[in-house]
Amino acid sequence: MKLTSAHAYSSGAAGTAVQHFGPRYAGEVYERGYRAANFISLVCLPPLLAIATIVALASHSIADPAEAARVAVVTSFFIALAPVLYIVYLLKSGKIAGGADLALKNERWRPYMVSIGSAVVGFLVLMWLSAPQSLVLLTLCYAVNSTVMAVITQRWKISAHAAGAALPATALVSVFGAAALAFAVIVPVVCWARVRVHMHTVAQVTAGALLGCVLTLLQIALLSPRF
Repeated sequence: MKLTSAHAYSSGAAGTAVQHFGPRYAGEVYERGYRAANFISLVCLPPLLAIATIVALASHSIADPAEAARVAVVTSFFIALAPVLYIVYLLKSGKIAGGADLALKNERWRPYMVSIGSAVVGFLVLMWLSAPQSLVLLTLCYAVNSTVMAVITQRWKISAHAAGAALPATALVSVFGAAALAFAVIVPVVCWARVRVHMHTVAQVTAGALLGCVLTLLQIALLSPRF
């Protein structure tokens, strides 16, 4: 049976759905996929993944629950909360127009600078507190990786979501080994979601994931003996 132009609105999986179930069904599948990708982008925001990683590392490294909680709160503030609060301030005051995703290139520099500065201060504070090596290194990795991302993003929209998933996943695998591989599944899922909601290309999410993984591995390998 010959398909009409309305039945050929998509290709691949959506095209197959059109042939078998009609354009309405295919449109519903497309919409569900889009909503799922948006949900994944939201729950896998880099600050949320950072906090989850900090809690896991603090609980693993510090026997006293109260002390682990204290160090986790301090680390989370410098790595995640302070940068988020700054972006909220920019949004509320109308100083940025690209939304929380910082879609406009010229609006990314200041948030990155705040993130880098906050991570550097956090690194120094954790050193002063004699925090566990894993958390000290994690904070340094966020400072270094954010610096590289800030430079790249001025010319190319590399995915902060992908990098922000790969960094904590790499840190967790380095500490927990194979037990943390399940967490690493988040990385390709986040990459798919960012492409699916049309925020990034495949190249941009791939570059972000590779940067987050490789830079973090290099820092852990080179600096672990020094802390």
